[in-house]
Amino acid sequence: MESPKAVAPMAQALREAAEWVGCDSVRIERVDRPELAAPLTAAVT
Repeated sequence: MESPKAVAPMAQALREAAEWVGCDSVRIERVDRPELAAPLTAAVT
């Protein structure tokens, strides 16, 4: 992710991908920009 603006679209994409493969949850384990890990984690829940 290039900036905080990417958090919401990324969260949406991760939720959609999880649903597509039958998962009902997403866990963020690694983010290239560590300062965006907490906002992304909050956005996927």
